[in-house]
Amino acid sequence: MKAARSVFQSLIQLRHECRSAHTSSCINAALQKTGKGWNAMKVSDLLDGNERQVLTVRPNETIGMLARMLQRHRIGVMVVSHDGRTAEGIISERDIAYGLAERRGELHLLPVSALMTRRVITCTPDTRLSDVVGLMRQHHIRHVPVVDGGHLAGIVSIRDVMEYRLNEIERRYKSVQHLASLSD
Repeated sequence: MKAARSVFQSLIQLRHECRSAHTSSCINAALQKTGKGWNAMKVSDLLDGNERQVLTVRPNETIGMLARMLQRHRIGVMVVSHDGRTAEGIISERDIAYGLAERRGELHLLPVSALMTRRVITCTPDTRLSDVVGLMRQHHIRHVPVVDGGHLAGIVSIRDVMEYRLNEIERRYKSVQHLASLSD
């Protein structure tokens, strides 16, 4: 029992070290509202009641401008969209790094459309979180835009998923700890 407590306490400590205020409040609200387990939790549970602006960049903006936007907002990915409502592509800091290896000095002048991923893997608000993880694994991606009725409704990151899982482990640990204290 001591070894299990040690592992769970380490996980709880990790949760506290890597949480971001917005992501944590979003997941905590979803947990309190739904009380759902991992297999039943939907993307909509994560997004409900939380304004989650999806930052977009136009395909004709330059990579230099994109890099400044990523830095300013402290993010690693942006959805590419002409109108800010539809996903025409997605571009990440990884795309920029790979582009630098190929294009070198001209990179900052290129349009975003030259490096963006055109086949965007998306989910809907009704998609289960466990299915989103499957998409991330299958396609080796860390961000999945949420599309509802053809329009962007949010974005789920691997960090969101990790935060949810750590919250769930902490909640289960506290339940086990409570049961163990009752048997003493």
